[in-house]
This record gives sequence, structure tokens and C-alpha cells, in this order.
Amino acid sequence: ESRMFTRLAAKVGRLKHWQVFVPIVAVFVLIGFRQSNAIDAYIANPDRPDFEALDALLIENMILSMPIFAVLLFWIWSIASCSAIRATKVNNAAATRAAVALIFAFAYLGVSPWIFPRPSTIDDPLIPMQLVVVLHMSAVFGMVYAFGVAAKLLVSAENDSVATFHEYLGTFFLIWFFPIGVWNVQPRVNAVVNRARSEQSVGS
Repeated sequence: ESRMFTRLAAKVGRLKHWQVFVPIVAVFVLIGFRQSNAIDAYIANPDRPDFEALDALLIENMILSMPIFAVLLFWIWSIASCSAIRATKVNNAAATRAAVALIFAFAYLGVSPWIFPRPSTIDDPLIPMQLVVVLHMSAVFGMVYAFGVAAKLLVSAENDSVATFHEYLGTFFLIWFFPIGVWNVQPRVNAVVNRARSEQSVGS
């Protein structure tokens, strides 16, 4: 099973930048446009707010966006996984920890529409707000950690040495701001994957 995910990560690593960018951003824009129209309609009738309709909208949009979050988070892990093949001087267990962190973040995103306070549940939340804050911050920390691991492994694979913090800091921010960063990061991942395949062909 792990080999299947590794092979899938390698396929993602060979995608062109636009192939990663288009499906993620296009759906984000579509959902944002739809939500904006619905909120405008909600604001237009402030005397009779329909909290249940707004709740349903928020949950529906989150469910629709889950596949896109899955693609985005898997792209992050694919960077780490593909780079780990060449970044042999880095502790590759970090890639596994990054995968665990991303899985937790995705799981949190999946349940957040129901546990996060909504207009109709603000006075009677499903779980204590303190727990929601802990889960939310844990998910954020996990994603930031995964971004850092992916950036460090990518730069390490490119340089054939363990990257220092200041060396991979720029790549970290490019991954974080992926709509811009993907145009720089994905071609570098392509190069790392192609280089690893060439080295494996020569070795065999």
C-alpha cells in the first residue's frame, strides 16, 4: 500500500506546474464565487436571517472543497516523497511524519464544518470552543511542519546536501503561497524526479 502511494506521489511529481495549479485554483475560485453570491443574498435580508441556510451553505462548500484540499495536501507530500529519494543525507523519516501531519490536517478539515461554531450553533456548540482551538492550531502546525519538511527535502535533493534553514526558507514560503509558488516549485520537483530516474537507470 505504501508503494502505491509512493508511485502515485511520483506521478504527481512529474506533473507540469499548470496541471497542479488549474484544478486547485479553479475550484477555489468557483466555490468562492458561489459563496459570495449566497452571502450577498443573506446580507440583503438582514431582518430575517436564515441561519440554517447559511449553515448548510458553509457545510456544502467545505464538502465540495475536500477533494481540492486532498489534492493540495497530497501535492505537498509528493514534494517531500519525491525529494526524499535523492535527499539521502536528510532523515527521511521526516517525510513520514509530514504525511501523518497532513492526514491529521485533512481529517480536521473534514469534521470542521460540524464542530466549528456556525451561526445557528454559536450559543450551543457541539464541542467546547477550547477543544476546537486546540484541534485547529494542531492542524495549522501540522501543515506548517509539512511545508517545512517538503521545502527542506526539495532543496537538499537539489544541492545534494542537508539544507540549512535560511537555504530552504524561500522555498517554504513558495509552498505556503502555492498559487504563486507552484510555478517555481513544481518544475524543480520535475527536475529532481527526472534526475533520480536517470541515476536509477545508470545504477541498474
